[in-house]
Amino acid sequence: MSNVKREGTAFIVVDAQNFMLDEKGLVADRGVWKRAKETKMVEYTKKAIKKARGARIPIIYSRMDIRALIK
Repeated sequence: MSNVKREGTAFIVVDAQNFMLDEKGLVADRGVWKRAKETKMVEYTKKAIKKARGARIPIIYSRMDIRALIK
């Protein structure tokens, strides 16, 4: 993150929820969790969050609740 200017910067985590990313989640049958696992998305996201914290960059978590739409 040494190339990122801290001023005016935030790290945004968009909709990383178990019901989408866990193999036992609500929409597991859609296979999103498989792609997340193949690309190591959760591990890379954790690493990026850790680096942002270390650089004192604000972290914003965004959650979209679409469960009512997919039942």
